[in-house]
Amino acid sequence: MGQGSHPDIVQRVWDDLGGELPAGCRCLIFGTPSLVHDHTGIVIAISNGTQYNLRLTSADFQVAIAKGASTRTRWSNGGEMDSLTELGPDWIFGGWFKEENLWCRNTYDQNETANQALQRTASSLSLSFPSASKEEK
Repeated sequence: MGQGSHPDIVQRVWDDLGGELPAGCRCLIFGTPSLVHDHTGIVIAISNGTQYNLRLTSADFQVAIAKGASTRTRWSNGGEMDSLTELGPDWIFGGWFKEENLWCRNTYDQNETANQALQRTASSLSLSFPSASKEEK
């Protein structure tokens, strides 16, 4: 299932990077193979044609840039994409770095910690916040 992305990219995102995360993180967003936090709905990674993008923690973003990760690409049709402009300040283009599995896990864990804190606060205030469901994405 390519869904507009190269099969190697889908395999990288879903199998390689997604293998470190709960199975419920693999999903399609508007037909695009992606990794989404299974409780918060935060997008962690997306397949992007012949490339893929990752959302990173602030610390991992700095490490990735230092290792040579890019936030810009030029497509074969001459068009360009800046992940910082198009996706947000914490996104890079994946570069098949061995640390990417750890970076995805760190992003997942950071959002899980924030989700748990929100749930505790909501509970203490007698509020209820439902987790994001796959149908809402």
